Amino acid sequence: RRDYSQLLPNLVRILRPGGLLVIDNVAVSSDHPNAAVMTNFVRQVQAQSNVQVVKCAVETTMLLALKNYSNTVL
Repeated sequence: RRDYSQLLPNLVRILRPGGLLVIDNVAVSSDHPNAAVMTNFVRQVQAQSNVQVVKCAVETTMLLALKNYSNTVL
C-alpha cells in the first residue's frame, strides 16, 4: 500500500483510454495503520485530471477510476 502513490502516475499512463483502474479496500478506519497512506492515495487518484473517479461500497470499498478518451472531463 505504501507504494500505491509512487505507482499511480505509471498506472494512469499505461491505462488505455476507456480503461478501468480498480483499487480494493480503500476505506479503512482512522485507527488503521494504513489510514493516512490510503487517504492520501485516494486524494491523489481524485486529483487526476484524466480519470473519472467513484467509490463503490460492495463488501469492501473499491475506488474505480475510468480513464477519459480525451482531455475532456465528463
